[in-house]
Amino acid sequence: MQILDIVIYGEGDRLRRLPLRPGVLNIITGASKTGKSSLIQIVEYCLGRGECHVPAGVITDNARWYGLRLEFPTKQIFIARRAPEYGKKSSTQVFVRVGTELGIPPQEELAANVTKDSLSPLLSELVSISPNLNIPPEGQTRDPLSANIRHGFFLTFQEQSEVANPTLLFHRQGEFGTAQAIKDTLPYFLGAVPEDRLAKINEHREAKRALTLAEKKFKEAEMLRGGGGGLSVGLSLWASAEEAGLLPSGPQPQTLDALRDALRPALDWTPAEPPAIPGDAMARLEKEKSRLIAEMRSAQDQIRAARECYDGQKGYQFEATQQRARLAFVGVYSQPKEDAESVCPICESSLENPTPTARELERSLARVSQQLNTVVREEPRLREFIDKTEGRLTEVRQQLSDVRGQMNALIAQQPDVGQQLLSNARLGRIVGGIDLYLSSMTFTMDTSGRQQAVEEARQRVEALQQALNETDSEEMLPSILNIIGQRIATYAKDLGLEYSGNALRFDLPNLQVVADTDQGPVPLRRMGSGANWVGYHLAVHFALHHWFVQKKRPVPRFLFLDQPTQVYYPQDLDAEGSLEVLDEDDREAVKHMFRWLVDVTEELTPHFQVIVTDHADLDEDWFQEHIIRGPDGSPERWRGKKLIPASWLDEKKKQ
Repeated sequence: MQILDIVIYGEGDRLRRLPLRPGVLNIITGASKTGKSSLIQIVEYCLGRGECHVPAGVITDNARWYGLRLEFPTKQIFIARRAPEYGKKSSTQVFVRVGTELGIPPQEELAANVTKDSLSPLLSELVSISPNLNIPPEGQTRDPLSANIRHGFFLTFQEQSEVANPTLLFHRQGEFGTAQAIKDTLPYFLGAVPEDRLAKINEHREAKRALTLAEKKFKEAEMLRGGGGGLSVGLSLWASAEEAGLLPSGPQPQTLDALRDALRPALDWTPAEPPAIPGDAMARLEKEKSRLIAEMRSAQDQIRAARECYDGQKGYQFEATQQRARLAFVGVYSQPKEDAESVCPICESSLENPTPTARELERSLARVSQQLNTVVREEPRLREFIDKTEGRLTEVRQQLSDVRGQMNALIAQQPDVGQQLLSNARLGRIVGGIDLYLSSMTFTMDTSGRQQAVEEARQRVEALQQALNETDSEEMLPSILNIIGQRIATYAKDLGLEYSGNALRFDLPNLQVVADTDQGPVPLRRMGSGANWVGYHLAVHFALHHWFVQKKRPVPRFLFLDQPTQVYYPQDLDAEGSLEVLDEDDREAVKHMFRWLVDVTEELTPHFQVIVTDHADLDEDWFQEHIIRGPDGSPERWRGKKLIPASWLDEKKKQ
């Protein structure tokens, strides 16, 4: 991904276009308060940032849309995003067009055709970010994180407040959660995490589930089988049944087959009728108990059905709300073209299967809205029914408990009845155990198959774990960071930075560059001087991007730098950008920095683009060659000239 144009649309047909060249250094030079630093905010906003951070003032007063034309290996994409309305921080209106070669569309063609949230998946796919996942170490509570294009943008911008920061190396690193996101996703962008790692992680997770299930089935079989091939459990049941009189006395069975035959007669047992209790009190209580049990089950069924309906309504309500939001986009199309249903709204290619017309979408929107309103109206009634039925269920359970208490009191007054019921219960438990044993015996006599399944599942888990370990980033990452550290050291020497004679490393856990000296490690914040801070920012970012380009990693192929010479230019002396206002050492430092930027960018051409907005305007042919030219061919030298043309302001005053 490289940037071809940055565009601002004003009132009517006003259009401000900044053409950029891919694969080279692009310089926009100018004085303070001309709009240079707003370019990063404009680009970020077009690329899907949640809020627009363009400073309020001349730009926001005159911009209606912001646009960006991007180049990829096989296609171009134009993204336009509506400028936020007054008092708002963002706009949901996004226009996207994809093609092999695109122009800048006029403002009348701009109409929302995608959502803001769809930009990240689209751009992630275009830069070939494959499915990936960073899983935090055990004991840490943060969620797993998948790298996407938004994380790549942390590596491609350096705002004025960032490029000379002694403590923060990366774009937006100081915002909540950003530093951890960079730490989690940078191993993927560096290539320390294999492309198929996510698939292997999922496969390993499924294998562990299969092992757990196999172990559970094996343990269940072993419990039923007992210690002697099922014989010991069966013999215990046989002895209990014989003692209780369920089976005739006889010799103890010696085999499973003999045991099975000996136990089967016990299943013919039927409980004896207890002596009748005088009077009709027990009959009345039995009848009441049956009624209450039936009512309790009916209430439970009603509650279960109502909850399923309620959950279904909530699910439908969510989906219908999403559908209504998607269909609502039909409102952004005012007068659709005659052939709109046969043309893609993004790339304008002919569609094999025509899309629905705006009128059909409006009918669908009305239908979904009506159904959704019905669901919303019915939801309180359904909740009220559930609460009322649950209250009735509680009452029935209490009544049933009272009835059973009365029945137990009557039984206690009749010892013979109580003894018979206890006997029935004891014999019933024995018969139930025999029934379970006999029904499971044919499946559990030989557990070798289940044991083998456990062993095979365990071997699969171990093999997948080994495969993950062999490709683990814990081994690859230090090697990659060591190579990047060597390139940082090379760049530091080229820039003449302090500590460049020491071993330098990029400290990923702390997102810092560190010099290892014989006095101990020295992080960037202790290296002193703004020149060192800027220089090491440049060295780290170019070292990372050199690796990204060399290894064809899915990171945008541009670096946007704002005011890298700020440590040399006092703000009250930058109006003309001349080096004459600086002392000799600072003049040489600024000249050397830009010469270095040209050289390292040329090393990576045509695969890397650098965009610099700065005060400096060097009177050197090689510098002037890299100042970008406007559509009319004039250099973008913003002294008297600004991002928002003076003609826009003059016309506005006339109005």
